Amino acid sequence: MKRNLIGAALAAAAVWSGWQFICWRQNRAANLKAKGTVVETAVGPIEYAMEGAGPVLLVSHGGPGGYDQIEMMADLVAAGFTVLAPSRPGYLGTPLSAGATISQQADAMIALLEALSIEQAAVIGVSAGGPVALDLALRYPERLWGLVMQSGVALPYQPNAETAD
Repeated sequence: MKRNLIGAALAAAAVWSGWQFICWRQNRAANLKAKGTVVETAVGPIEYAMEGAGPVLLVSHGGPGGYDQIEMMADLVAAGFTVLAPSRPGYLGTPLSAGATISQQADAMIALLEALSIEQAAVIGVSAGGPVALDLALRYPERLWGLVMQSGVALPYQPNAETAD
């Protein structure tokens, strides 16, 4: 009898936890859709969020993520910057067709700046967004007033042959 009660209590707790997760996920998805904007660019649709006033900071996010990483940039907005946080191609609402390679993703960021009539920005390369930020700086220096690497990947990944499957 005691085992049955414990089992029933555990089952109820599992159902409740599952229900809470489903509600959280639905609310999170609705919030994501509500805050993002999609603009048509020369390379296709790009989803982004933009907050603040002042010099523009273009954030090349890491993975996973997307424009929602703007929430981590509140201090920069409070410091007087405009934070432009796109979803890189293949993330959230920006299709991979907008840029499958690093160079194509950099081109997509320039297309976004063009679509939003932004002449110059500083780029912040966060983690896996680092290669895109570096490519922007190398190929479009006239469009950037600064480059910041925040734990940005800067070297190509070479798997160790001894540990590779």
